[in-house]
Parts: sequence; structure tokens; C-alpha cells
Amino acid sequence: MQRYRSAIKRHDLSGQAARRTETLRRQKQRRVDSASRARKLAEVDDGGGGEAAAAAAAAAPAPEPEEAPVAAQGAMDVAAAKGGGGARRRRRAMVDLCRTELMMPEWMLAVPSDLGQRWVVAARPSGRRCLVVCSKGRTVVKQRNGSRADVFSSGFPGGGRGASSTGGDHTILDCILAEESGVYVVVDLMCWNGQALYDCNAEFRLFWAQSKLDEVSAGAVTAEHQRPFVPLGWYCADGAGMQASYGVTSEQLGFTKDGLLFVCLDGHYCVGVSPLSLLWKDSSCSPWFIETRSQGAEQMATVVLGAAAGLRGCSALLTCDEPPVQAGQLAAETVASEGLQPGEPLQVAVASLTIDAGGRATGATLQFRSRCGRARSGGDSWSKLLFQYAARTQPLQYAELVATAAQAPPPVAAVAEAAAGGGASDMADAPDE
Repeated sequence: MQRYRSAIKRHDLSGQAARRTETLRRQKQRRVDSASRARKLAEVDDGGGGEAAAAAAAAAPAPEPEEAPVAAQGAMDVAAAKGGGGARRRRRAMVDLCRTELMMPEWMLAVPSDLGQRWVVAARPSGRRCLVVCSKGRTVVKQRNGSRADVFSSGFPGGGRGASSTGGDHTILDCILAEESGVYVVVDLMCWNGQALYDCNAEFRLFWAQSKLDEVSAGAVTAEHQRPFVPLGWYCADGAGMQASYGVTSEQLGFTKDGLLFVCLDGHYCVGVSPLSLLWKDSSCSPWFIETRSQGAEQMATVVLGAAAGLRGCSALLTCDEPPVQAGQLAAETVASEGLQPGEPLQVAVASLTIDAGGRATGATLQFRSRCGRARSGGDSWSKLLFQYAARTQPLQYAELVATAAQAPPPVAAVAEAAAGGGASDMADAPDE
């Protein structure tokens, strides 16, 4: 076991750096139809009567693999909606259209070599990650599982009085609701006043988020703007920025701090789990560094039951990544005795990892514990399973992050400006307003 722990310490267990390089390469070769994606989100109303929205969900074109990890269950629900399975199935199709639209971070397993030069960092709020859609005179908040959490009027384009009845002035925000304060912390900006920003790099998106929130005085609550919105406080991920984000207290922030969030400034907004955004925690900056989800000390994870695995008589246990990673397998007898169905999320205990000769984790020994409710937004990512495993053995230390950041060349001036909300260098990716 000690040999495995040493491998965990020295190696990138899941090939995170290689995936990041490949994602950056592919985004230069392909531009997503971001305007169409944003319009579909603006049309969806899971609150009632949405025949047109259900049709839009059913007619949505199949996304490219790394863009939208739609689970098998979601695809079945959309197909059922097309066949006309009643109001419940139509609503399920609308929920599934929204549940995969956020860019979720991978958990940091190895420190990027350019951390101090082309990344920014922020103290991550504890709360509910949500999609805020402003369209046709109202602002709708959707949780990660696709269900609607709140409806109100806002000062964002499309979200309040004077909005177009056609929804052409829609705005879409990626937020975390800090529930103890009721404040929406804006993580990213996906669309503003009908202009889709998916294909803009993060350097520009974060700058625009800061400037546009200032324009509409989003932090002030008024009759027209009924909820407070504030930007996430980004810093260059160099030594000084790391210290500022790591050292700030929850009292200073106004919300409970839950780790550090990193974003690569060269990355586009890629929905689903992305290596262009990374999450890291330790016991000093998060009260939930070790996640157990049980009374004991065993590591728990959520996976999705898939089709038959490579071994006869077993079913695959899949992560939420795209493509999904087969984290383990479940015996056919357990599937039959529990009445489990493909696409169903399950709670499992992680007994051990399978490590190859190169120090790469190729799978895990998983033990079935219970089934999850359908409200669960899919399984955990493979990087989360590995991060939590390492947290119990030899975690990635804050000192290692700082040491890597210090070795990189100083950040270019534009990165510092973008982190401070003062500007952006690459305006070629900016939409025409």
C-alpha cells in the first residue's frame, strides 16, 4: 500500500494535464453553436405548461462529446418526451436540458506548470451551484439537478421590466448561491443581452462579468432587482494571489469558504466537467475537506449504473465525466436483488484503487451501499473520487501549489488586469455588442 501512496504523491493519477492540453487544442479547431445553446436555455420553463420548451428540448441537436456530458438516463427521458409520455416526462426532458449546462471543475490532482502565469484563483463559496436564466421579463434559478429553485425580477437584460417578449435579450449567469447570506456569487458569464460568450476565453468573460455587474448595480436590492449578485473575487494564481485567496476568512468574505477555485484564462466555457477549471481543498480552507457521507470513515462516492461491463455477469459503474470513466463494476446478482436500472445513481464505498505500473489509477474497488434519489444530478467525477482518496492518504498540499506558482514567470500584465476586473488583452474573442 505504501508503494501506491508514493505513486499517488508523484503522479497525475488521471492524466489531467494531458486532458487539459487536448481540450485547449480542440477548442481552437471548433466553435460551438453557442448562440443556439443559449437560446434553448432561455426558452426552457420547467415551471409549467411548456409544450414549446419540451419540443425545443427534444429537438436539441446532439452535443459534441466534451461539450455536454448528457447521461444515458437523460437521453431516455428526452426520447420519452418525444413519444408523448405526459406532463411529467415533458418536464423531465426540460430538466435534463438544463442539468448539463454548467462548466463543473475537475478536482486538482496535479498542479499545472503554468499556474502562476495563466490561471486565476478565488475563494469558493459554500452553497448551491446554479444556472440563472434571465428571459422574457423574469429571472429563473435552476439547480444542478435541473429543478427550478427561485423566480424573481432582476436588472439584468431580459430579467425584468422592459424585457423583450421574444426572449432575444436573454442573459445567463453561472452562480453559487451563498445560502447563509442569500447572495448570488457570479462564477462566470455565459450570455449577456443575447450575446453568447461560450467561445470567449475566460480572461474576457471574467472581465465582462465584473464590468457588467457594476453597470447594473447588481449588488443592490431594489424593487426592480430583487436579489443581490456579486462577482467572485479573482486573483492571479501567483504567490501573492494564492496567499490572498487562501488566507481570507469566511467572515471577511461574507460567506463560508469551501476551498479554492482555479480557472485557466485561455479556456472557453465548456459545459460539463472540464480540466480548464480546477477545485482544491484542505482542512484549513474548507470544513468539508474529507467527505464521508456516512457515519464511519469510509470514502463514499456516487456513480451511475451502466450497461454490462467487460466481465460477464457484471454491470459498469460510471462517473459523470464525458466520456464516462468506468470506475468499477457491480455483480449481476446485486443488480437483480436490488432491482437496479441502467442510468440510476448509486452510493458506493471506495475500498481501494487499482494503480498501474506508471502510477496511473485505472479503476477502483467499489462496494454497493444504497441507491440515490432521482433528484441527484448524476454521479461524481473520476477526479473527485481520486482527490478524496488522496485526501485520506497523501493529499496535495498548499505548499506544493505555492511552490509551483513561484517557479512560473510573472503573470503578464493583462492577466493581472483581468483578475482585478480592469481589462482584458485578447479582445478578438469578444462578441459584437
